[in-house]
Amino acid sequence: MNFLLKFKSPKHETNFHENLEPYTSRMVVTHSVLVIAIVPLSPLVQYYTFRSNSDLGMVIRRVALTWIVNIALLILSILLQKYRERLHKRHHIVRWSLDILYCLVAGFETYYYLEGSVLTSKTQNYFWGWWHALTAIIKINMISRWYLKLVAYLVLVLPFGIQTYIDVGNRALIVVTAQAVVFLALYTYFQERSDKMRFLEKQTLVEETEALREIMEQTTEAIVICGIDEGVLYKNSKKFEWWNESLPVEANLSKVLVENKTHSESVRQAFLFCFS
Repeated sequence: MNFLLKFKSPKHETNFHENLEPYTSRMVVTHSVLVIAIVPLSPLVQYYTFRSNSDLGMVIRRVALTWIVNIALLILSILLQKYRERLHKRHHIVRWSLDILYCLVAGFETYYYLEGSVLTSKTQNYFWGWWHALTAIIKINMISRWYLKLVAYLVLVLPFGIQTYIDVGNRALIVVTAQAVVFLALYTYFQERSDKMRFLEKQTLVEETEALREIMEQTTEAIVICGIDEGVLYKNSKKFEWWNESLPVEANLSKVLVENKTHSESVRQAFLFCFS
């Protein structure tokens, strides 16, 4: 794996983004919470914030934008969750479309906050900035590809860093903006790298398990794997006509005799001897 966190195997690349269930479930939870927290009180927030600086039309427009974007994203997430099985064959297109959509959402969040910051006092902007950054980052985290997530972060951070420098003229703001860019680039890269490394470990285990299962299924001998406490973990049951599911493990194993011994003894005795 690498350059820029691309799997060497196309199969792994497909499998990593294949399952839409965790993605759509996270979307439903995220946007449900955002709608519950933001939408009901949005008219009051906009009214008390902008009533002295703008007309009622501005307030209505900002409330409408808030409602439309958040409710539309919630409806989209519910539809994706409902029809995820049908979309499974086109999961690659679905993932790309959603990633690009959330990049556009980051652009909307930037525009929405910049417009509001012009009409509010500098003291209010501290809290406004924190709140909008929090809700925007929650949405950006839905993006599944690290480089698109980084683009969304930059769309959110760079305009504010540049605009603040223009307003204040302090070069320290350029340095802080550069620090933020470096941090976000490294964080998104290594976060996805960690996720993909864990995926590769699990994928390797799955492939080894499947290979072992195929060997067991194809073997001419009857195989059963038992744990002392867990009971039967695996058996190619088609080759065990004598196995009675209603009996305990030891009772079934006692029916089989161990061959190639001076004194034949039951498998049950050998089993107990090995684990005693």
